[in-house]
Amino acid sequence: MTETVSVHPTADHLKTLGTELADAVFGFRRVTRRVVRQSFPGDPLPPSEAELLAFVGRSKGTGVGEAAQALQLAPNTVSTLVGRLVEAGLLERRADPADGRAARLQLTTTGTARVRRWRRHRAEVLARGLDTLDDDERAALAAALGPLRRLGENLDTLVPEVRR
Repeated sequence: MTETVSVHPTADHLKTLGTELADAVFGFRRVTRRVVRQSFPGDPLPPSEAELLAFVGRSKGTGVGEAAQALQLAPNTVSTLVGRLVEAGLLERRADPADGRAARLQLTTTGTARVRRWRRHRAEVLARGLDTLDDDERAALAAALGPLRRLGENLDTLVPEVRR
């Protein structure tokens, strides 16, 4: 869809734009994940494990329940992933100082290095892809980042409203 959005778009136009945007973002995410995984030196982690490691790296000291909610996974699924990552030496469980029954998750030194390597590799792959676009296309993508982030934030606040 390359048409210009009018100041007062119709509901049908917004639905079409939303569908095309979701399809484009999903397709971009899928191909990015595939290319990065296939070109990563060494054995890549399954996507769910990689996402959990990345989340723990961004949210130091998070708990299993918080990680499950953030990643939209069942807590028992996250517990299973945590067990695998602990066994692999990439993640550790630490007792919560405020509640000894709860565990807090922390990347190990090896886990931190792996997340950094993955992010660096992903950045290199994306930079090569962006280099295939012309200056105007890169500028359009850069200009879309703010509205795309705001759209995500706005959608998150609509959950109760959408259920009606």
